[in-house]
Amino acid sequence: MLRHPHCLTSEQLQDLLSAAHENFIDVIPLQQTYGHLEYVLKHPEFIHLREQPNHVAELCPMKSQSLSLVHRLLKDISDLHPHSRYLHLGGDEVRNIGTCDHCKAAGKSSSALFISFMNQVAKYAIELGKQPIIWHDMLKDARMRKLL
Repeated sequence: MLRHPHCLTSEQLQDLLSAAHENFIDVIPLQQTYGHLEYVLKHPEFIHLREQPNHVAELCPMKSQSLSLVHRLLKDISDLHPHSRYLHLGGDEVRNIGTCDHCKAAGKSSSALFISFMNQVAKYAIELGKQPIIWHDMLKDARMRKLL
């Protein structure tokens, strides 16, 4: 359901990954885990996981089903890239973080919410045997006082 209609077939992907490996190219798969999840959160069965009902891009980090969904996405992408040392977790442009009632009730800053969720996501990537990497924009302005 989440695959793009024009995505590579499994065979095409394996051919591409084999060619990259033979030519000493490391393919780093990117799986969005927080923002940029329009392709998931547009579906009726996932709308309840949005940070805001009218914003289709961002996941609410305080809902337990959010982490379960991300784990499934990461497992799928990891399985498709068994030789990749890295797994890019996205994590950029999470503009509405901390704005839903669940997040507000947690009493944490947006920086603290972001880091807490991404730490859980990164831990799972490590459990899958991958080195997690993320975009920096949500961290570049984080200060210690915002994390408390």
